[in-house]
Amino acid sequence: MRANNNSTVNSINLPLENLTPALRVKDLSFYYGKQKALEAVSMDIYQGHITAIIIGPSGCGKSTFIKAINRIGELEGKVRVEGKVEFFGQDIYDRRVNLNRLRRQIGMVFQSRILFPQAFMTMLPMELG
Repeated sequence: MRANNNSTVNSINLPLENLTPALRVKDLSFYYGKQKALEAVSMDIYQGHITAIIIGPSGCGKSTFIKAINRIGELEGKVRVEGKVEFFGQDIYDRRVNLNRLRRQIGMVFQSRILFPQAFMTMLPMELG
């Protein structure tokens, strides 16, 4: 997965390069063992702005990218990270980072459509009816 952050204008017409990003990803490469899953991804995400689209084919690294920015990928075994990820200016890969707090602040929604099967089955007839 490769990403580029092009200069865009926010809703009040201020250039984004004049704002401080909430999340700054710079040259992030992520490895599962020796297998490279991400290569040199860079992206700025701004507080209060919607970053809703990360598009790519199956297996291109979309989920790995999200797992890398909240450090949940480390739960899957031996990983290696190159580059930098900062959350409000703090390097999230600093060994002093409180992972529980970080993971509460940077959440992840998994791909499964049925997170709560009972609720889904209850809502399904209402949506179709």
